[in-house]
Amino acid sequence: MSQAAAALGLPRAAALLLEESGVGETEPPQSLQLRAAVLAGDWSAARAALAALFDASTAASSASAQPCRCNPRCSSRGSACTSRLRVALNAISLQSYLELLEASRTSEALVVLRKDIAPAYTSSMADHNYLHELSSLMMCLSQEDLHRKACWDGANGKSRSLLLAKIQKTLALETMMPENRLDALLDQALRYQAHQCLYHNIRNDEISLVHDHECDRSLFPTETVHVLELHTDEVWFVAFSPDSKYLASASKDMSVIIWDTEQNFRAVQVLHGHTAHISVVAWSPDSTCVISGSNDWSIKLWNVTTGACISTYSLHEDSITALAFLPPTAASLLGTPAACVGQATSATHFVSASLDKNVFLWRIEDGRVEHRWNGVHVIDFGVHGSRSTDANECNSGADGEFLGIGTHALKEKGGERRPSSAQDLGQIEDREIDAGEIRLVTISDRRIRVYDVVSKDEIKSLQEKDSMMSVRITEDGRYALVNVSGTQEIHLWDLQSNKIVRTYTGHKQGRFVIRSCFGGLSENFVLSGSEDSNVYVWNRDHEVLLEVLTGHKATVNSISWNRGRNMFA
Repeated sequence: MSQAAAALGLPRAAALLLEESGVGETEPPQSLQLRAAVLAGDWSAARAALAALFDASTAASSASAQPCRCNPRCSSRGSACTSRLRVALNAISLQSYLELLEASRTSEALVVLRKDIAPAYTSSMADHNYLHELSSLMMCLSQEDLHRKACWDGANGKSRSLLLAKIQKTLALETMMPENRLDALLDQALRYQAHQCLYHNIRNDEISLVHDHECDRSLFPTETVHVLELHTDEVWFVAFSPDSKYLASASKDMSVIIWDTEQNFRAVQVLHGHTAHISVVAWSPDSTCVISGSNDWSIKLWNVTTGACISTYSLHEDSITALAFLPPTAASLLGTPAACVGQATSATHFVSASLDKNVFLWRIEDGRVEHRWNGVHVIDFGVHGSRSTDANECNSGADGEFLGIGTHALKEKGGERRPSSAQDLGQIEDREIDAGEIRLVTISDRRIRVYDVVSKDEIKSLQEKDSMMSVRITEDGRYALVNVSGTQEIHLWDLQSNKIVRTYTGHKQGRFVIRSCFGGLSENFVLSGSEDSNVYVWNRDHEVLLEVLTGHKATVNSISWNRGRNMFA
């Protein structure tokens, strides 16, 4: 509270609070010196204060024979925490190097690179590549060029504050209090309230801590508001557009219908052209186009506004099982020529799977297949990647991993990321996918496979206990939701820890493909159809079955959530 008062410009109130509470100073002098030095860019003073803090922490842990207190995740004892000291010192050196380059003091920057940074990166080819990328920054022609290539906002931006946050992650909490600690604690309280609410479906900033939070069940869509009946045979797939305006439905009657949610679900397009049942559709990121896959072995690209078939792609030799557009970043990441970028849609590529054991990476404009993964029957897949249209955009996470060059370079053959010899804090493992990655998650019989679309490498392979029918990926790319037909279960896989973390049961599944989905503003719900004609809804975190909704008279095989309108089809 005293920290918050000081941050609000109330230093006397902060001092009085400490005095009357009897707490005294919450941080040692070295912590105050470190914070001041980092924010001022005094790197010699920052190194000295940091070393003093670690000396005190090491001495305390050695004397008591207790695990090192430099980080809650550290199980070492005594002086073993010097590895964390090196991490913090390397971060300071990197900031110093970039600021010297920004100030056009290239010769001094070169000394820092050779003397302070290079010795820590000598163990692998990834380290060599990282140093090469750092040295190439000396060729930047302007500050703007440096900021863009380093994914760094400069000495006058947030970089020093982010550096301080990174250093703080290597220190015990009692040694150095993180910035905005009260805000963080209040945010944790809000998240806890949201987590305890089974029907939570509002933004966290709408929650009040004055009383315990609980969303009313009536806010969740449980009543049928429209029944759409233009199809003349079974409907096999439904998908809302990314902008929430349209619903696409694919049918055994060989048509795709586009329904306008803003016009009382009026059918605005009926797309004909396939010569067999249509099994799957997918929307372009800008909601201007759909692609449809059929049992006639073909894929068609449609303009939603005009209803025209723009292109047909016919290289598969069996029924199409899955389709997905790649995010707009694919154009630059895959090196698409400018002449082939986005004439029909902002997307430039899509991926398709078929029972012919092929997964194709297509270029939309000319129908060229840029890559083929083959050998297994891929039943379904999900694609995840940055949706930014700027391939140079970087992630500035709260963990302090603010330098694009510090994350993009940590790749080795096979697509796996690993910390270098100087980065052993596990921070690479828990970050979100950045703008340099697009991942493809496939299911085939009892195996989940994850591919890096840019490198084309298989990243990992996970074993399931029975055959899977569908997969959906969370927006952050971390979790995969798979329907397991034999056990009549839905499993939530953590793709970072490589294990099942939630299981949902109650629905009926055996003979048919059933495509479940996430629902809610924060993907707090899991929704699934069932062979008993019902729709099942679970709370994602608590695995609690919330609703069993009736209405259909046959198997419900596809569900799509519309976040913008708080409804599902």
